[in-house]
Amino acid sequence: MNKIKTGWDFVRSRLFYIMLCSMLLTQVISKIALGYMDTDSYFILAEGRDILENGIKYTNSFTVVDGLDIVVQQWLWCVLIYCIYSVLGNLGLILVCIVKTVIIAVLLILLGRLKKVDPFSLLILVSVFLYLFSEFISTRPNAITIILLLLQLLILEKCKCSSSKYAGILIPLSMMGIMLLEINIHASMWIFHFLFLLPYIFPPIKNFAANFKKRRYNYVPFLVSFIPMTGTLFVNPYGVDGILYLFRAYGNELNSIGIAELQRVELTSLTGAMLVISLLFYIGAYMVRKKPIAAETFYLFFGTFILGCMCYRNYYYACIGFFMLLCDFLKGKDHSTIHDFINKQTKPVIFIAACGLAFCVWYAVDTGAHQEIDWEGEPIKAAEYLDNNASSDATVYTEFNNGAYMEWRGYKVYIDARPELFMKKINGKEDILSEFLGVYYDLDLQMYRNFVSKYGFDYYLVEEASLMDAYLQCDENCELVVDGEGYRMYEYNKS
Repeated sequence: MNKIKTGWDFVRSRLFYIMLCSMLLTQVISKIALGYMDTDSYFILAEGRDILENGIKYTNSFTVVDGLDIVVQQWLWCVLIYCIYSVLGNLGLILVCIVKTVIIAVLLILLGRLKKVDPFSLLILVSVFLYLFSEFISTRPNAITIILLLLQLLILEKCKCSSSKYAGILIPLSMMGIMLLEINIHASMWIFHFLFLLPYIFPPIKNFAANFKKRRYNYVPFLVSFIPMTGTLFVNPYGVDGILYLFRAYGNELNSIGIAELQRVELTSLTGAMLVISLLFYIGAYMVRKKPIAAETFYLFFGTFILGCMCYRNYYYACIGFFMLLCDFLKGKDHSTIHDFINKQTKPVIFIAACGLAFCVWYAVDTGAHQEIDWEGEPIKAAEYLDNNASSDATVYTEFNNGAYMEWRGYKVYIDARPELFMKKINGKEDILSEFLGVYYDLDLQMYRNFVSKYGFDYYLVEEASLMDAYLQCDENCELVVDGEGYRMYEYNKS
């Protein structure tokens, strides 16, 4: 074995990369342990509980506004998560995130091995991309969409290389199964499965940016898959409304709220850096060298790159496209089996990752995992006050960040972290979202009086130093009952 004499020798050594992969995986594990819960987790749990108790819901039962239609686009995921939580508590939620992480890792490994990427290079790739994906591994269903898209690519890549006569049947059937899961677990993401299928159908078109390899597979089974995939979309409790949710759930109003995942990508962020690096890599590795590339890899990379540039939530699509590009670049003639992936170089990293996962489980058992801290998104003190002093049918004015938690605690609210449900084109009755934005950003005295008179809330749970907070402080009918971390709650005297 060559001795490491200088710092540069160390950077070039495999030991350095083993340590790097270990640190990245440790970061992934710590993110799961500490950040698997967010404010959205509470409406997922609340919806799961409500569906199990009352069946599939078509009317929003959490809001004080009667008769609002609802599409619970993650209904199946909500039920599954609540069932796990009701049996295992927070430990179960952590285990769900761990299982999702392991499945993503396995799918990345299988995709890399299908491209014959050598085990050590693949270890580095998997570690880096698991770190990039870790932002989306929580109790929300985003990671399920990542899993289903990776599974789709694995099947497509496997079938395009297969000479089996059954491949023409397997592709449409498997695409149909994947779509059936997506439309019921995360309905707003179904269109991306069609987009990820298009690169395998679209013909190679000569252009300055690519030197295409000759396409050697039959694209007809891929094209035929569109038919069963489209038909499967209707197999959901909401029918056409479940399909159209994707198109109805967006509007200019959402930009006003400042939802982080819908914001444009900034070049100075990790997401922006990854996009820039991926584009520079393609230019240097393929355009300058005129390296041949499969048309489907080219289309997938640039298609997902464009998606990634549109908003932060599309970041993981760009990661998938970049991963497939790197696998194509590193494609070799390594014929070792998947079992050979576990060798003397990868064992230390796998051991460290396993220890980290064990620590994750221990942490959950020892501390109860998610430690609730009183803040605007989890107003624990406010909920405890209501439990002890309010009637069971008390109504609470809530804002974007705290509505889901109060729903989970069993109270009727004004709005929650799903703004699209409060848009008229989805609820079919009233544009509550626009009303909320007016109250939040442009509240004046007359608007305040009209709003209070219209709803007659028993309690007002507001962000500290907001316009609503200022008017409530000056209202002699209001009494401050909870002064929490970043929020206040007032009781309104209607007499």
